[in-house]
Amino acid sequence: MLSAALYVAVSRDIARAIFCFFGVLFALAGLYIFALADFVAVTQILVYAGGVVVLMIFALMLTDKQLLEVIRKEEKTGPRLFRARSLPSILLALGVLAVLLQVAVTVDWSGLQWLNEASAAGNRVTGKENMVENVGINLMTRYLLPFEVISVLLLAALIGAAYLARGRK
Repeated sequence: MLSAALYVAVSRDIARAIFCFFGVLFALAGLYIFALADFVAVTQILVYAGGVVVLMIFALMLTDKQLLEVIRKEEKTGPRLFRARSLPSILLALGVLAVLLQVAVTVDWSGLQWLNEASAAGNRVTGKENMVENVGINLMTRYLLPFEVISVLLLAALIGAAYLARGRK
């Protein structure tokens, strides 16, 4: 997953980057399976690995080929991986990575109060729970309004994409 994500980040070929991104999302679903989150894994495959990658492929097919050639010619003028204009973003990414690594190394994970309280109360995932039922109940009770708002926003995005794809006449 990490090598495919790295290829997506440094690749100059958009089509290959999209297919490697599919591999990243599919591998992430595998990590969800190992974390005993079966519903999230299936949702990851259906929504992201299926829908988002197909949407990206359609966007690639609808992109103006002349614009892609101009971008490709501009990319060939400098070094392939690191350019001077990308130095601030590289420094920012390295800074975030340093902070994350420092937190991961210095935090006493076994001494977290909320984790100890949950463990003492018996709130553990053993793998025998029906996660799909829990997600369904929460989705249709507690998170019903955000779920419906997101569905309306996705419908608006779909209508806008169809309008843009139709072209100007």
